[in-house]
Amino acid sequence: MRPLLLVLSCLAVSANAAITISNVVDKTKYDAPRSYTVTADPNAATTTATLDGIASVVGAAVSVTAIGYHELRAESRTAGGTLVDTKFVRFITRDPSRGDTESGIPVFTPFRTVNDAPSAFAGKNLRVIAPAAWPVGLPIPVAVVLRDGADENVRLNGSVTFGGFPFSSLQMRRGWGSMLAPAAKAAGVLSVDARLNGLADNPAITIQSAPAFTAVSGSIAANTTWPANSRVHVTGTLTIEAGATLTVGAGTIVTVSTGDGTATSAAEIVVRGTLQVNGSRTSPVVFAPDTAGQSWGGIELPVATSVVSASNSIFYGSGEDATWFSTHSGYASHRPEQTLFLVAGSGSGTAVGAQLHLTECYCFSLTGQGMNGKTNTWVDIQRSLMQRAITCGELNGCKVTIDRSALIEFPSETAEFVDADNDALYMTGGDESITNTVIGFTKDDGIDTGGNGGDNPFTSGTDVTPFLSLNNWYEGAVHEGNSLSGTRNVTFTGCVFLNCGQGVEAGYSASATGDGPNAIVDGCLFVNNMVGVRWGDNYGSGYNYNPSMEVKNSLVLNSFYHDAFSGQWHPTQANAWIYQDATSTNTFGKPYFDVHNNYMSQSDAVHHPANVQWNPANPSHAFLLASFMPVPGSKVGVAVSSYSPAQNDIATYPGEFTVRLSTYSSLPVSVAWTVVGKSEPFADSETSLASGTVQFSPGETVKTISAPVANPSGFGVIRVVLSAPQNAEVTGEITYFRLPPTEVVARAGTGWRFRQTPSEPPSTWKQLGFDDSSASATEWLPATLPAGFGTFSGVTFGTTVASGPTGDRTRVFYFRRKFTVPSQSPIKTLTFRVRRDDGVIAWLNNGPTPIANSADGGVIPTPATYATLSPNATDTTTYFTFDVPISNLVSGQNILAVEVHQTSVTSSDLLMDCELIASFESPFALGLGKAAGEGFLYWSDPDATLEETVDFTAWAPLPGAASPFPITVSGLQKFYRLRK
Repeated sequence: MRPLLLVLSCLAVSANAAITISNVVDKTKYDAPRSYTVTADPNAATTTATLDGIASVVGAAVSVTAIGYHELRAESRTAGGTLVDTKFVRFITRDPSRGDTESGIPVFTPFRTVNDAPSAFAGKNLRVIAPAAWPVGLPIPVAVVLRDGADENVRLNGSVTFGGFPFSSLQMRRGWGSMLAPAAKAAGVLSVDARLNGLADNPAITIQSAPAFTAVSGSIAANTTWPANSRVHVTGTLTIEAGATLTVGAGTIVTVSTGDGTATSAAEIVVRGTLQVNGSRTSPVVFAPDTAGQSWGGIELPVATSVVSASNSIFYGSGEDATWFSTHSGYASHRPEQTLFLVAGSGSGTAVGAQLHLTECYCFSLTGQGMNGKTNTWVDIQRSLMQRAITCGELNGCKVTIDRSALIEFPSETAEFVDADNDALYMTGGDESITNTVIGFTKDDGIDTGGNGGDNPFTSGTDVTPFLSLNNWYEGAVHEGNSLSGTRNVTFTGCVFLNCGQGVEAGYSASATGDGPNAIVDGCLFVNNMVGVRWGDNYGSGYNYNPSMEVKNSLVLNSFYHDAFSGQWHPTQANAWIYQDATSTNTFGKPYFDVHNNYMSQSDAVHHPANVQWNPANPSHAFLLASFMPVPGSKVGVAVSSYSPAQNDIATYPGEFTVRLSTYSSLPVSVAWTVVGKSEPFADSETSLASGTVQFSPGETVKTISAPVANPSGFGVIRVVLSAPQNAEVTGEITYFRLPPTEVVARAGTGWRFRQTPSEPPSTWKQLGFDDSSASATEWLPATLPAGFGTFSGVTFGTTVASGPTGDRTRVFYFRRKFTVPSQSPIKTLTFRVRRDDGVIAWLNNGPTPIANSADGGVIPTPATYATLSPNATDTTTYFTFDVPISNLVSGQNILAVEVHQTSVTSSDLLMDCELIASFESPFALGLGKAAGEGFLYWSDPDATLEETVDFTAWAPLPGAASPFPITVSGLQKFYRLRK
């Protein structure tokens, strides 16, 4: 029986063997952080675990803070090594602020634009597009482009300055940019005087004091011409009827009546026939709102005969109705805002309906969207700019031809994250070709080719809709440079994807049996994205996945998470939560994710073995980058990349900085960095606080430097300086400086001690030397303001005090706060402000009289005791203000003491928050700093005026100039001084 018993014993061990994993379940998403515990198999000799291939603790909780997809594996073995049990759990940790957005990959905020090396601009041409004439009182629209000798776009970043607009500068992104310059105040000739790294363009704008505008509205039923240099005011809806053509001559200004966004609607232009706009490079046509700071409606193309054809024109300020698509049926739009161009007139069969043709047009600073198109229409954009709108638009089933253009900033390039469909373009269906175009700096996708557009009239009715992306530059998209979904064949050739959440993503299919999206990525470059190429996406129930994606002959480099990543998170679908690669095929027999014959920084011998490991030290590898560079082989810009404004409070000095290149380089790049500090903001000497060198291999664009400074607030100025660049030029540093102090004791501040004991306090409690923190003073507790109990509008208590019994409330609460003033002498005024319920008495340094006695309907009788009640407070929202004699303050340590009195022993609430504010004598001095890639001047004296000159013959005051005052290098030498 022994053998049988032995066999039964083994069976019992096997049946009871169990590793347990708690708090995470297979195929589940969690908000980060998320902890798990692997409990050892009690019937095995050893239990081991790994998280994402790295050994993990067994028997204790492990907290997972990293955002992304994780694989937790555990196994147990006998002493002899025999496998007893295994467990495998796949889960996702995500940033709760992003909800379901891009589950499976870490969050990503694109890095800020860095300007290119000035030397890279040599031989290029700066072109300014501005109206030849413009009325007084309206913002002046200005656009810029950077071109080479063949008049092709050059994809460089730079800051353009304007002699004609001395307080304005324009950030050029990849060779394109625009702005609304300040309105001119008087008639005359304004020389724009644009300068950029040795390049210049200086068109003249004739400022007109009161040009006569012809009011128009209603219907245009016959061919009509607005001659060159016309001044037209569209006062109400203007309709160009079918069969009629309105021709607009060069230099014409069209102002359109604005609305108030509610009952009074802005004017619109409805084109049923043809709108032909014939601007010229030197005299563009301009469509603009008639009132500064407000918006006009848009241009509608509602029928199949609608045609808008515009060249050398500027459109700005449209989109007045923020709910247009919510109140108009029959349209598809992810966003409700009105569009500049509504291309809605569908054709029939294979016939093209409404048509929008823009050539060398500049559409920017739009309140709403750029475009919206319906099936069987044609949107054609050539050598044009679409910039700063809610989104560039949504095109559904359209024919789309975009070439040599820029779709940038939707709505703007900032550090804030939003998830609100701010794509450059959203496209479904249609025959789409986008070539040689800059796309990006968006809060969502660069291009979202989403959904299923149905039959495509432009490809003989087939339901597989093509999209060609050729030689495009995708940059700065929070989510995807280009996302794909639905029924679609897509080819990417010669494209660049830089600084995006993901480069290209092949996502959900149109249906369970739909073929697509099918993507071919050939000869493209992916650099420093969170993910380079991705199969799958994050959608769950209701979505199906049949995409195929082939990536070949490309460079996929230095992704922050994965160069290539496969995963979709459908809760029940068979191909979900599995790494799909070329070994598995969809229902049409196409490999899911075939990544081969590429250079990649991250090798993956399991899923993508047929690729070459990128070696930046190999000249033949690095050379491959040159052809993708904006200027092959040029030096690149290097800067401290920060979204911080020009005024950087030294108290916010982070101690860690991102140093970034303007673009990747085919050459190794290095730059030395030094952190220097001044003891006072305007001191002459500096002290080196930290230093080092940053090196970038070919294909790297981002590095982090660590330079902590003990007590940064003890310095007047801290600068992060870059020097000695190799194969680069410094285009941005950063400066932090100590702001003139105002809050001596801050509102909602920490560091207070308070007493809630229902009795008279020690008589010395207001004195600086009183002990409120030792073991013998245990009745004094730490506090953060505001303090109190009960409910007050807009108040979240930093400290909730013990109120006492309902019928016998604590009568008085006592608060103390020590603070230090280095020197009393520079202080000019001192102010105490307090918000209270019911009444307060405040003392500074136990002076002979209180600095404040605040109670509604009078004051609290003094001297006050614990038994003294206050008049009832009816105003508990105001911060009441009291001037404090400077003589109450001392150099060094001070004590602020506040007693809060109740109005009755049955009071239902109590509140105290206060601040002590000083104004200081400011040094009369002028400082120079840099921040976020720009120079600035700073000063402290509020009575000083900044003046400038170019040759010392005449100094001109700069009215309204405030510290910090931004300055940029424009090629024009200027000098500055303070005067008072």
